[in-house]
Amino acid sequence: MTPNGAAIRAFREVRGLGLNQLAHLIGIDPSFLSRIETEQRGAAAHTIDAIALRLDIPVAAITRERPCDHEPAG
Repeated sequence: MTPNGAAIRAFREVRGLGLNQLAHLIGIDPSFLSRIETEQRGAAAHTIDAIALRLDIPVAAITRERPCDHEPAG
């Protein structure tokens, strides 16, 4: 599971939260949240959970599944 930065930013903006505000609410550095939103960095599950909780959305709305390397394409 990897964060979908564009979705995080879109939900944050719809909720009227600035980057600094959301970062403060979830206890991370604003520059780290910015790197998550621009997909320069991944995020731990607990960070993704905190973002979803503060945005009042399901985790699935801000993540994408990454296919396993051992699964056949098809």
